[in-house]
Order: sequence, then C-alpha cells, then structure tokens
Amino acid sequence: MPTIWEVVTVHAEVPRDPAALPSWREDVRRLAAMARENSVTVGLEITSGFAEVVNLAEPGLGVTLDVGHMYHRNAGPLAPFGGDLGAVVRLLGATLVHLHLHDVVGETDHVEPGTGVVGWPGLFQALRDIRYPGMFCLELNPDRVTPEGIARSRLWVAERWRQTDL
Repeated sequence: MPTIWEVVTVHAEVPRDPAALPSWREDVRRLAAMARENSVTVGLEITSGFAEVVNLAEPGLGVTLDVGHMYHRNAGPLAPFGGDLGAVVRLLGATLVHLHLHDVVGETDHVEPGTGVVGWPGLFQALRDIRYPGMFCLELNPDRVTPEGIARSRLWVAERWRQTDL
C-alpha cells in the first residue's frame, strides 16, 4: 500500500462502450507505467467500472473511492451493488488506494460525515474486512462546513472507525 504522499488521484471514467475499452486500457497502462517511473500510485476516482480496474491488476494503479459521489443521482452508482457501499469496497480489495470521505444531503455533497445518506457502518466494516491500510481524507466544502464542523468530522470518523469490529 502506498503511503499518503505517494497517491495521485486522477478523475477518470471507464468507458461504457466495449469498443472503447481496449484503447482505454492501453492509456491506463501507460499512465500506470509513468506512475511507477515516478514512484507514485495513481488512484482513479471513478464511480463505475471498478471490475475493469481490478482486472487490469496494474502495479502503480488503483482506485480512489469518493464515498459521497457514490450517492449522487439517487445513489445511481451503487445500483449495481444493491445499494451496498461495502460491496464496492470488497470488490476493490487491495485495489483501493485512497478514500475521500464526505456525506450527501439531497443534491448537496461534501458535507459533514454522518449528516446525510452515506452508509457509514457498512463502509467501515468493509474497510476492516479488506484490512484497508490507507488513510481517510475528509473532502469537505468550506462553504458548507465550518472549521468547527471539520474538527467534528474528524472526530466523528475516528470514533466510528474505532467502534467498527476488527
């Protein structure tokens, strides 16, 4: 598992058109090779196509899971997983290299964890199940979350993590 300063998150999208996948795979393999040459890991921030990245099994490549984004558009990205965020984490396993943590209230994201619809207990349990060794990155919007809310969020996440079964 890379250390915190060795992951570069890249916003990406896995093509839905099967004809576009070979070209996408080649591009991603080149990106992973460049990452390895520079001693970093690229975490693709995606909301679909997880199995495609897992199946590539490319050193220097993984997934940055933005948990709040999985709940956009009425949790559309979670539909293939029966609405279970933990199932996404278990599918990713060691391919999960970074996390962005925030909650979603209606159409508003990047708010304090625990104030919206994210399935936190299932997420934390799945992270324990895969023995996720990485860090948690709070991704909060300062227009929506006060400095006190940021501190509260840190404590809230740390407490829920401690309470999750080992």
